[in-house]
Amino acid sequence: MPGEEPLGGDGIVVRDVRAHPLAGVGPDNFRLAYGSYAGLMDADPRTHSNNMYLEILAGGGLLAFAAFLWLLWRVGGCVLRLLHVPAAASLPISAGVAAGVVAMGLHAMVDSFLSFAPTYVLFALTLGCAVACARGTEVPLGAHRI
Repeated sequence: MPGEEPLGGDGIVVRDVRAHPLAGVGPDNFRLAYGSYAGLMDADPRTHSNNMYLEILAGGGLLAFAAFLWLLWRVGGCVLRLLHVPAAASLPISAGVAAGVVAMGLHAMVDSFLSFAPTYVLFALTLGCAVACARGTEVPLGAHRI
């Protein structure tokens, strides 16, 4: 119809956010709600938004998205600190962890992977490593521990 947004994923998310701006439709509920916004009678409930950022915005609304932006801001600070690690021995580890965090952030633009347990556990472990390396709390090479 003239004046309506396209039925692509972005237009559906915009409609969803307009209908539920503050709290969204609920975590992992975009896949259940998108059919009504797209005008589909038999929508596949296994479909997700294929963009983690849009999935969080649609599922959690502006409140969850603001919290997620804060998390991204903090993660960005950790990545910047990782790249300025003074110890030469920790530089390869720090660079690898920073590259992993950046790769996850870029991959999130084409996939919504936080609803799959193995992937979000990997996400949490990578962020934990990033924080540990940025604070300099990783075990130094040659440490003698039992």
